[in-house]
Amino acid sequence: FFFNDTATTEIYTLSLHDALPILPSPEHGGLVDILAVLPEELQETVKHPEKLVLSPPQGLPPRPKVHASSAEWNKIAKALYERGLVRPVRRCPEMEGVKLLNGAFGVPKPGKVTPEGDPVLRFIIDLRSTNFFMAQIQGDTGLLTGAASFQRLIIEDQHELLVSGEDLTSAFYLFRLPEAWADYMVIEKEVPLEALDLEGSGMTRLGVCVLPMGWASAVGLMQAAHRQIALRSRALGGAGLSALAEISRAAVFPDLSEMPAWNIYLDDTTVIEQVE
Repeated sequence: FFFNDTATTEIYTLSLHDALPILPSPEHGGLVDILAVLPEELQETVKHPEKLVLSPPQGLPPRPKVHASSAEWNKIAKALYERGLVRPVRRCPEMEGVKLLNGAFGVPKPGKVTPEGDPVLRFIIDLRSTNFFMAQIQGDTGLLTGAASFQRLIIEDQHELLVSGEDLTSAFYLFRLPEAWADYMVIEKEVPLEALDLEGSGMTRLGVCVLPMGWASAVGLMQAAHRQIALRSRALGGAGLSALAEISRAAVFPDLSEMPAWNIYLDDTTVIEQVE
């Protein structure tokens, strides 16, 4: 969900009615502190966003826009704020006097429609500006493996495969970033403070507080966080899965005759067992 060129993407104008079904509940947005589920070396990187600022960035800064009317954006902004996905910010990054701000738009979620038959939209924060001036965090991107890896499966006679799967709903928006990140992920369209039920008058911009779809580093961090949850012992709140049984681009394919194999692909978990 990282868009370098939105010109090749079918962009939908956002409305709260279309976007709300895909957002997490207010109880679950930003629920997990991502620092608590990252390996130590990545924790240190994520703690210091200021160290990732490129000096100078290359090329001309992009100018993403929020694809929503002011009235609809006020409603969407309130929903995002209530779910802990954004917070008001007082400053934003600049380059030679130009504010480096981000946009937002919707893309249809395949096969999902509202009760009225309208497409359910993925809410995409267009973070091309943040991607422009900040270095990408690779995280566990190099371990991602696609369907081709499963072609290595060899099944013994009189056996078959049992494949189980699960996925995290609104997965990216479950993981909360350190507060400092909001000042580096500022959305361009302002909202009135009163639209957020906050005291005071005037307008404010919003900064992103969670792993946003559209951020170049989101995939690597999401993969790393989900893998850590899978590998961590149950006593520490993890699943306690064996590292030797992981299906990964960087590992030998597991022997299914010894134990079930598992794979994490961002928000999806797959477990493969050989059974009689």
